[in-house]
Amino acid sequence: MQTPRLRARTAGFTLVELIIVIMLLGVLSFAAATRLSDRDQVNARGLSEEIANTLRFAQKAAVAQRRSVNVLIDAAGGRVRVCLDSADPCLQPILSPSGGALLVQAPNGITLTSATAQFSFDALGRPSAAGGVSITAAASDGTQFAVRVEAESGYVRRT
Repeated sequence: MQTPRLRARTAGFTLVELIIVIMLLGVLSFAAATRLSDRDQVNARGLSEEIANTLRFAQKAAVAQRRSVNVLIDAAGGRVRVCLDSADPCLQPILSPSGGALLVQAPNGITLTSATAQFSFDALGRPSAAGGVSITAAASDGTQFAVRVEAESGYVRRT
């Protein structure tokens, strides 16, 4: 049987324990806030992944349909489009799996750069650009994420 004095001593937390927990929560929230404030970096990384996935889909569509599929890169407008024709306003767009034209649009604050404005995947999945293709998404702080299409194989990788 416990005495009232012993029961009062074991109920609750000490002041030192509460201060340590509050300090740990402060440090963790500061670390989380700095990670979440780099929205442009997250957007640039997401854009590069979306471009890489779009190019992989375009390559697979070219192989599956046994025909050339064109990729139009509008760096000034921050867009990457995939079409069956090579016209600048895409008249025959490839449809995305979710429906609608296969198009990647850069969010605000992200710049898109590429030395290649247009290339195509042939029926074997090889790109028409002899030296390969490189597309870079850059955040406002200068962080860059690149997507590269290898010249011979058409392998799409993100760096």
